[in-house]
Amino acid sequence: MTRREINAIHSACFRRSWDDDTDDASRVVFEQASLAMTVLKSQVKERDERLARQAIALERAELRNVECEQDAWMRSVMAAAAEFERGLIRQRTKSAMAAKRRAGERCGQVPFGWSLGEDGTTLVPVEEEQRVIEAIIRCREAGMSSREIAGILTEKKGGAA
Repeated sequence: MTRREINAIHSACFRRSWDDDTDDASRVVFEQASLAMTVLKSQVKERDERLARQAIALERAELRNVECEQDAWMRSVMAAAAEFERGLIRQRTKSAMAAKRRAGERCGQVPFGWSLGEDGTTLVPVEEEQRVIEAIIRCREAGMSSREIAGILTEKKGGAA
């Protein structure tokens, strides 16, 4: 039932004039209907207020999440620019590291078989470790497994000690 219908029924009940010859049963029915209408009106009013509060909350939430086509486009352009910049940085880093390796300088950790020179950047071969690397390469070329190579190196180390 709409608010307009409730108001119309309520008004019709109060417009009726009561005279002395109206029986008590009719008066009781009228009073019950009038009371029911009053309760119904207050419930409708509460519902309307609740819906208004919910509508305001919804509008506020929508304002926080407003996104138009321009916003979505701008976000995608910025994401593409950021990805392009990451690619450029990655490329510059790789080329700089390759140039350092070609120059014999260290990139990252000092690998086995090498040590840092006095300047702190140049790699200098360590003879003993280089011989171990050469032995590993010869064993691999001979078809030995990693486990077999490890066993040989452990024997040599134990025998030298």
